[in-house]
Amino acid sequence: MRATAKKPGKVIRAEGQPKVPFEKAARVFGREYGQAHMAHAPMEPPVAVADVRNGKAEIWGPLQSPYRARQEIAKIIGLDVENVTINVTLLGGGFGRKSVPDFAAEAAILSQKVGAPIKVQWPREDDIQHSMYHTTAVERLEVALDADNQVTGWRHNSVAPSLLSTFAPDSGHQFFIEHVQGHVDMPFDIPHVSIENGPALAHTRIGWFRSVSNVHRAWAVQTFISELAAELGQDELDLQLRLLGADRHLQPSKQGFPKDFWNYGEDGEAYPIDTKRIKNVLRRAAKEADWGRPMPTGEGLGLVVHRSFVSYVASCVHVKIVDGQVTVPTVHTAIDCGFAANPERIRSQV
Repeated sequence: MRATAKKPGKVIRAEGQPKVPFEKAARVFGREYGQAHMAHAPMEPPVAVADVRNGKAEIWGPLQSPYRARQEIAKIIGLDVENVTINVTLLGGGFGRKSVPDFAAEAAILSQKVGAPIKVQWPREDDIQHSMYHTTAVERLEVALDADNQVTGWRHNSVAPSLLSTFAPDSGHQFFIEHVQGHVDMPFDIPHVSIENGPALAHTRIGWFRSVSNVHRAWAVQTFISELAAELGQDELDLQLRLLGADRHLQPSKQGFPKDFWNYGEDGEAYPIDTKRIKNVLRRAAKEADWGRPMPTGEGLGLVVHRSFVSYVASCVHVKIVDGQVTVPTVHTAIDCGFAANPERIRSQV
């Protein structure tokens, strides 16, 4: 995957003349970020009770997708869907893992075999070994810099096995839902852009993991901006704001986005990519953390901002080294998710 990330990938978004600034650059600054597979490890491991008798099945379990569970279990044990009843319990943590009903299907198969109610609970070892892992990824980011250290070109090659590989023949490329998550929706006002996807075949089951591809992309892109600011000797907040440019709505049809651009299922006119909202949460998090204040030796502040599922979130993180270990005394987070029906639930998620 690291070797693939260094090569040109399948172009998902092209704007301007992507190759020209790199050919004419005073210098090119690049970084590469790798992430291993991650297991969900919910507090309650997969567990279900099934009672399959007399041509009917009743299931109790922490199932995030009960309709899918009903369909799949009916098919596996040879019953009509109408004869399968799903009772959804509290999840005990799900994070996407429990949208796959394999553990409940096991209970149903066993109950059908013995003709009695069966409870199946996976031990933690099985939970980790047979998870629907969040994908592994390599993110390669490069910028072209002119003689004045202005960013003239942006290139981002994302290489990661697709979660679609679990449900369909594996093409090696990600699909349109994964492309948008911190990749083609890059909001910086840079004239020449190439967003690419290099091929990577899956070697294990891959599934939904909360925020999905935003997990590795937000981290990679924002860490890259931090490293770029350090390389240029510039203030990180100032650099972010300059790159975001004027307040504007990104226009997918005019900025090289793919035709199947996915806006998290929301109307693009009602919920556009809005750089003003990005900058607002960034400024607010920085202000609340007193960005720019002198920091003692061994301490620092870092910024991150990202749009995910049409919400805008920024954090300013205070990091302190204590006895050689990284500690985080405080994190100031600002979120703009539009209308807040239940503010206490938003705070708890933050």
